[in-house]
Order: sequence, then C-alpha cells, then structure tokens
Amino acid sequence: MKSLELKFAKEIINGNPHVFSTTDVLKVAIENVNKQKGLSVSEMSIRIKIIDKLNENKEFDLSKLKIEDIDFDLKKVIDIEDDYVVKLIEMMDEVEWKLVSRFVLSVLEDLKSQA
Repeated sequence: MKSLELKFAKEIINGNPHVFSTTDVLKVAIENVNKQKGLSVSEMSIRIKIIDKLNENKEFDLSKLKIEDIDFDLKKVIDIEDDYVVKLIEMMDEVEWKLVSRFVLSVLEDLKSQA
C-alpha cells in the first residue's frame, strides 16, 4: 500500500481564479479515454476501483462543494494500492491538459514520490 495526500489549491490561471482538489485532478486523468483505442474491461475495472476509492472522500469532491465552504487547509492521507499509483502516473501523463497548473504537476510529483 502507498499513501496519497488529498488536498485543495487555489491558482490564478490566465488571470482567472481556479480551485482544484487532488480528487478532481485524478478523476480527469481516470476519465480520459483514448477515443481511438478505448478501454479493455480490465482497464475499466481498475479505473472504477480507483474512482470508488476517491469517492469515499466526499469532502474533496468539488462538484459537491461551494467555493466559500472549502477548507483549503484540509488534507487527508489515504491508502492506495501500489499498482494504482503506477496506473495513475500513466494516466496523468496521457492527458492533454488544457491549462498550465502547478497543482496538476504537484499531484503528479506526489504520485511519483510514492512509486
């Protein structure tokens, strides 16, 4: 088992404020599917298991929160399977991100420090 820290961040990107959570950044990577290749059933199963693990921590789900209710100091360490860390690194690298974000890079660095 490896550890993964869930957290929030605020960043100014292109002059606009953005709010991120580790959970939401990882879900972007998990839900990013190559439209030409698709996914095997085993790959889909792994991704669903990781999403289920992340969904256990509702306090980091930005879709369920109002910006004014976010505790930006909130952090939580969760246990995650060793293989899932490697898979998340691969998925993060495959995303064609449409922004330049220090937080996205920090999530990837956190994963790589656990690999």
